[in-house]
Amino acid sequence: MRLIVLYDLPTTTKKDMKEAALFRKQLMNRGFIMMQESVYVKQCINHDSLNRILIYVERILPSEGDIRAIAITEKQYIDMKLLKGEKSITEKITERGNLILI
Repeated sequence: MRLIVLYDLPTTTKKDMKEAALFRKQLMNRGFIMMQESVYVKQCINHDSLNRILIYVERILPSEGDIRAIAITEKQYIDMKLLKGEKSITEKITERGNLILI
């Protein structure tokens, strides 16, 4: 399974920028990889793992902004169409069935 977190955070003040940077850093420290700007994805081995990660994300939410999360299966993730651009090295590794756990 994959947990995808999509967000739009304000960056008009120094406080906003600091909160946005901290949120991004905390996602990355928990094993999320950047799919594209403000879209982070993490592999989860099962529903329990996914729920634990989702609870963690809910605990680190910044005070402002729009943040969404969606869980999809590996098959759905692999079937995602890349319309323009290139897959990251991490995407190339994980689509071959290699699980990256952090």
